[in-house]
Amino acid sequence: MNNNKSLVIAVVGLVTVIIFAVGGTYAYFTSNIGTGETTSTLKVAAGQLKINFANGNSVDIAENVQPTAASCDSKKPSNGGAYLCDQSAYTPVGVKNFTLTGTNSTDATKNMKMPYTLILSVSKNEFSAGALKYSLTGSKTTGDTGSVVNVSTWKDIANISKATDITLGSGYFMPGTNKVHTYKLNIYFPDNHIVQDADKNKVFSASIKVTTSEITK
Repeated sequence: MNNNKSLVIAVVGLVTVIIFAVGGTYAYFTSNIGTGETTSTLKVAAGQLKINFANGNSVDIAENVQPTAASCDSKKPSNGGAYLCDQSAYTPVGVKNFTLTGTNSTDATKNMKMPYTLILSVSKNEFSAGALKYSLTGSKTTGDTGSVVNVSTWKDIANISKATDITLGSGYFMPGTNKVHTYKLNIYFPDNHIVQDADKNKVFSASIKVTTSEITK
């Protein structure tokens, strides 16, 4: 399509304890009382979660970005309505890579999880409902028994009038040192073969937040 589009995506890492130029660190604790122990012999188990963002903590998309066409665009809808190719045929207009490094120093025999939740905190989305979509790919090293978040099928980013948090999903680290969970967030603006003038010169801005809770069984 020939209509100019403007998309600004700012994905900023927010942490609640310490903020660095390219990431942050959570330190949090849980208490364990074993058999025969009392509160006076309380043992405290520690966990630490570090967040790092590739190339700083933001993603900026150049102005006048166009809806992304795909290799199947030669196929036209028979009913004259919108047509979307398979999502694998599209290139994202915004990409954010980040890693979480977890050290769960609890007793390995107790299989205690160090959980976290990933949130896309949208402060502004002027695009039409469903015009922007996202996916999230999570990976971990071989042998890591923790859990990562994966959103393999596109999900729509709703048009909003006020700040909105989208929960991407929850993962966790099992006992171990410096376990790494790697993430890639993709933002898409696909060509749907319908006039998309309504999204001309629109703005999208959001941040990635990572929240944690107590270490649990």
